[in-house]
Amino acid sequence: VYRRLRRHFHSFSRIADNLVNNVEQFESGRNGTFDGSVLRVTDVRDRVADCWNKLIDRVSTLDEEMSRSAAATELLAVLSKNNAGDLAEAMTSVPIGVILASDQGSVTYANAMARRLMGWPREVGEVLSLDDEGLSHDGTKVAECFRSSMRDNSSFRTLNTQIEGEDESHYYVQIVPARTQQHANHFVALILDVSQQVRADKAREEFVSQVTHELRTPLTNIRAYTETLSSGMFDDPQVITECYNVITKETRRLSRLVEDILSISQLEVGTMQLVFDDVDLRTLLTEAVRDVRGLAEAKSIDLQLVLPPKLEPLRADRDKLAVVANNLLGNAIKYTPDGGQVVLSCTANEDQVLISVRDTGIGIDSKDFGRIFEKFQRCDDEAVRNETGTGIGLTTAREIVQQHGGDITLVSKKGEGATFTVTIPAVKRANTGNREGQLAKVG
Repeated sequence: VYRRLRRHFHSFSRIADNLVNNVEQFESGRNGTFDGSVLRVTDVRDRVADCWNKLIDRVSTLDEEMSRSAAATELLAVLSKNNAGDLAEAMTSVPIGVILASDQGSVTYANAMARRLMGWPREVGEVLSLDDEGLSHDGTKVAECFRSSMRDNSSFRTLNTQIEGEDESHYYVQIVPARTQQHANHFVALILDVSQQVRADKAREEFVSQVTHELRTPLTNIRAYTETLSSGMFDDPQVITECYNVITKETRRLSRLVEDILSISQLEVGTMQLVFDDVDLRTLLTEAVRDVRGLAEAKSIDLQLVLPPKLEPLRADRDKLAVVANNLLGNAIKYTPDGGQVVLSCTANEDQVLISVRDTGIGIDSKDFGRIFEKFQRCDDEAVRNETGTGIGLTTAREIVQQHGGDITLVSKKGEGATFTVTIPAVKRANTGNREGQLAKVG
């Protein structure tokens, strides 16, 4: 009987020994948390020991959940108490909207970004609700998304809204349950404004489409005129010369397009190199006019070049400046109606060189002045949309000029033409210490 009882109570004895020998560690735990490993019975395997070990595992799990709940409650208390504390200041500053609301629509917390988006007052003490009247247009959409997620228990939502009178706004909204005892029936919404990313993606898609079209047209012309020459059907020197002229023009057009794409790519990764040398502006601008004269003649545009009697050499990257001149002239001719006028002029003094391209074209609305210099962006104008373009010419031109220490300014009115002015500092050439073709890495 004694042996049977001893075997039966052996597990209870080991459990008692663990409690007695490890009571201090059991009470304090490691780093203030409960550690069930010191109470587990590992040298006895029977039903009592297994049940005891399962109980310890369950207590450990509950302790971890209580610790997470306490941490979340403490965080909410810090955020809610007069909106004070470093963490609250951080939450106020982040560009992501944060909302904690119950399944009944009452709002427990909303940071500054969320308040602006929803149209709520900035005063922290006021009681807020998802059913408040006077919510902004976007706030109404967020509230609808909130209620929809509560109904179908969906965790992720993407919200696209249109702000009246402004560009389309896009928000990514993530809604998840607040898994705390204090806020068991609450949901947390994280709202991220992705408008710029969506517009950039859309512009990039348009860019790929436009580049494809821009490549197809000159390649088709080159192929057609090359086949015409190789057929031997025409002996007229004038026809042959015309074919060669078209091929040359389209080849230059392709070259400029490829140069623009390479330039914008180099600017993005910071690998563009400027090769500084003494640039003869008279020659450079004359060649730029010659390159686009065929385009101007096709539209009967009066293309003029106005230069002072004397132009000192400019210390700059000749090839990059040629890209700037060709882009500005090409745009001026493209957006000037038949029979209009385009004037390229240049003035200089001891401090700077000014290169201007003035046209009598469709003009640019003042609200689009900043937009046209953005990558892949074009004016929201039907007359502009009807013309092919990649939206990188002006971006490339401005970046090149800025890398030279200058800038491009624009003066224009809708329907009254436009004037782009390039300003580049006139860098003095030192007598010694300068090397021809000096490289300057940009980035």
